[in-house]
Amino acid sequence: MPIRNFPILVENGQHRAWLPVKITNPELNLHMTVFGLVDTGADKCAIPAKFARSLGHNLRKGTPDRSVGAGGSTKSYWHKTKIDILSLDRDIVYSIPITSVEYVEKLPCVLLGVEKFLDQFILEIDYPKKFFSIKNSKKFYLAP
Repeated sequence: MPIRNFPILVENGQHRAWLPVKITNPELNLHMTVFGLVDTGADKCAIPAKFARSLGHNLRKGTPDRSVGAGGSTKSYWHKTKIDILSLDRDIVYSIPITSVEYVEKLPCVLLGVEKFLDQFILEIDYPKKFFSIKNSKKFYLAP
């Protein structure tokens, strides 16, 4: 099921494409629902480190790394995570299977980047009409 005509939100003059997502720690089945920013400039999906505790992850027991972004370099930790993309009605539309995801210190929001997310889709953005659509490519993992 494609994501069609989702609203682009305008905040402080900036247009942003947000999707509701369900983030799950598969080992404890703890989850949270938040909005993720569709970010064509992000190489991969990333989650704010501050969410780790709510999901039952011991942040610093994850595989340590450094994340480099527009805000500079910061510490990060990799943890097994499942990400479900939700419709506006909160139904699961697509699932990113359990994979290692980077939990990044000082990251303000969930980023839905290229690897394992955008590289699976055709993204269309209509800035004048303030909406975006995402179409499934054949290799993406459909929700059960």
